[in-house]
Order: sequence, then structure tokens, then C-alpha cells
Amino acid sequence: MNYKIYDIGMDVDINMTSRAGQILTTYDELVEVFGEPTITTVEGLDKTTKEWYIEFVDVVGRSVVATIYDWKYGSTPWGEVMWNIGGRDSRAADAVTERIEEYREYQSNYV
Repeated sequence: MNYKIYDIGMDVDINMTSRAGQILTTYDELVEVFGEPTITTVEGLDKTTKEWYIEFVDVVGRSVVATIYDWKYGSTPWGEVMWNIGGRDSRAADAVTERIEEYREYQSNYV
């Protein structure tokens, strides 16, 4: 494990983040891994309907800020789709992907 979750929610400073990657997953899997979304907007009124704000720390203690969001689907996608990962650099996508892959491995081995 290269990244640990430090904080999730509105306290995470997402300033200066932009798309850093994507991941194929479901809304339900994101909720299982990261909890309920930080932001939920009314469908059709914005470019996103669900967003997570997450701060990780890497193995040397550096902060890695990530966002996960549904971009321009019009409504919350419930099936498996590409969710966008935002961040200040590619480590954001690495951290989110690592966490989801760990969850999937746990699910396949113990559930």
C-alpha cells in the first residue's frame, strides 16, 4: 500500500485540481470504498451529480488530493462507467486506483 486515506469531505482543499485519470467502476463500489459522496447535486443542473473529495498521504507523508466525479452524464450513472479522477498530479489517479483495487482484491478473497 503506497497511499493511505487521511481525510474525506469538505475539509479537503481541492483548489487547483484537474482531471488526472479515469477508472471503470460503479457508484455502489465508490460508496463502499470512500463512503457517501462529498457533493450531490440535482441531476441536470450541473456537469456532475456526485463528487468525492479525498486526501491521501503517500509513504513519505506527502499529501495527495484526489476528486472522483461523474462528468457530463446528465444523471448519476448507476452501472459500470468511467468515473473521472481529479488531482494536482497523476498520484491522485494512482491513489484512487490503488484503493479500489485493494477493495476488489479483498472482496474476491474474503467475501
